[in-house]
Amino acid sequence: MDEALGGRVGEAVTRWECRCQLPPILLATYDRRGRVHIKARDRYWHVDGLVQTICPKCGTEHALDLRPPGDSRRPAAGSAPS
Repeated sequence: MDEALGGRVGEAVTRWECRCQLPPILLATYDRRGRVHIKARDRYWHVDGLVQTICPKCGTEHALDLRPPGDSRRPAAGSAPS
């Protein structure tokens, strides 16, 4: 990934996937800094923190919370995100 796409050259990203089928459906990618990278058609979104989405194939809701532990915006364990 390059600087224009929100990452540093050579920085490792992790795939966020729905495993409802093979191959898995890519929902987004995220990096070690906690930034989520989403590509939708010709747009790129870079988000810090909480991202929620629905798989376009199976309709399952997914949430990815990359806020640091102790972040005052992070819900307590077991509570639903707002």
